[in-house]
Amino acid sequence: MTTQTQLDLVTTLLKHERADASDDRAAAPRVLDKMCAQLVPIIGDAGIVAVFVRSAVTAKAQCTALHGLVVTIDSVDAVGAKVRDHFATVKDTEVAECAVALCAAFVSLMSRLIGSSLTTQLIQRAWPEVELKESP
Repeated sequence: MTTQTQLDLVTTLLKHERADASDDRAAAPRVLDKMCAQLVPIIGDAGIVAVFVRSAVTAKAQCTALHGLVVTIDSVDAVGAKVRDHFATVKDTEVAECAVALCAAFVSLMSRLIGSSLTTQLIQRAWPEVELKESP
């Protein structure tokens, strides 16, 4: 279950990435890429892929525009490519909702897996310029 704190955190991260991205569609993949880069040393590529696949299943229940997202279990890079490709097909009116659902599901699952304190530390390391208010 995603908490309001996690939703707020993801919304903040997506806003930050939208400022640097060419458009809203690029923000979610960038957030996921940055989180994955921090997590690889802790849970490895296979762990990240497993967490992401489970997160995608959870997010699909919340955002129907994600139903077409098919994630392969090949590698973290392949997962990132699938997310970027899928977001290119999402209607403009559904991009923000899908981005929040997908990224929040990922943060929620990571918090349960490695703990909220470590998740917060990793997110802060990925976004040192973003002030985090509370633990995810």
